[in-house]
Amino acid sequence: MPSLAPRIAAVFVLAGLAVGGFAVADDESPVVGDFRLKNLEGKNVSLHDTLKEGPVLVSFWATWCKPCLQEMPHIDEMTKHYQDQGLNVFLITIDQPRNHNRVRSYVRSHKYNFEVLLDPNQDAFRKLHGQSVPYVVLLEQSGKPSYVKMGYRPGDEKDLEKAVVALLGEVESSEVVKEPESGGTN
Repeated sequence: MPSLAPRIAAVFVLAGLAVGGFAVADDESPVVGDFRLKNLEGKNVSLHDTLKEGPVLVSFWATWCKPCLQEMPHIDEMTKHYQDQGLNVFLITIDQPRNHNRVRSYVRSHKYNFEVLLDPNQDAFRKLHGQSVPYVVLLEQSGKPSYVKMGYRPGDEKDLEKAVVALLGEVESSEVVKEPESGGTN
């Protein structure tokens, strides 16, 4: 009879999401299923195709979410610093289609470097077990989550960067996410 330990461990990882904490996935964590979403230019983007290039940091957000907007400049700094080391970053908005012009305007006005994808039906959000935004999932190249965090408070970006650094195999963090130049809340 197979051991229940891997299943129980997966339940605890997902339970960590439900209470708003973060969880570090283990070797038995399930691989995330593929999703295809449109980017701001209307091009379809596949998670699994992107995972072939390296690990993926996914952050779900919405224009009405103040903590999301506070977190974005920090994720942008990580994008600029770690994309050359193989990290792909998607910020996925769960805004409704009527707000997509606001999404485009906001992202362009802040000149963010990450790719923004549109998930108006919240299909990808549900597939990755999202319950509220902001919601961050760091995926290993295999598609397994290695870090999951719901919510944002100043300082959380340091834990996220440590997880990124560990996943990319760097010896120590450069702490690139000190303070972004702009407040990012406009």
